Amino acid sequence: MRDSRLTRMWDLRLKHGARVDQALRDVPDLLMHLEQCGWLDRRLWLLRKSDPVTAASLDRLGVTSLWSQRPTLKHPPGFYLMPEPWGSWEQGIESLPAFVSDLLAEPHMGRLRRQLADAEVDERNAFLFLGWEHMESLPGSGRGTCQRF
Repeated sequence: MRDSRLTRMWDLRLKHGARVDQALRDVPDLLMHLEQCGWLDRRLWLLRKSDPVTAASLDRLGVTSLWSQRPTLKHPPGFYLMPEPWGSWEQGIESLPAFVSDLLAEPHMGRLRRQLADAEVDERNAFLFLGWEHMESLPGSGRGTCQRF
């Protein structure tokens, strides 16, 4: 949300279940207050010590973290409200290495295996990103291995 009353670009994380409509209404005034006070730190625990009233207001809105930066053309003064990551891995974590090894052994992963083998580096890494919509692929997912809150 662009906001010409702000001098910085702010990024706020909201906990799962927070009311976005209420945050959109109340956050701009809180951020203006923080800018006027000169508070640009990222750590909410410090804000709880220096300005407990503002910190309590952010807590009531469900803000779990916030940070700011100087605005840029791509990121003008204003704020982003982003959901806080949530979820857990309740069971089956011990079977994850076998799952990944089996996945890498699949024929369609040949190019990745070659890239890893041919890399002239001391350490090789591959990152596997699975969205919640693909959790049925993970070991034990039929038993509720991956849970969303």
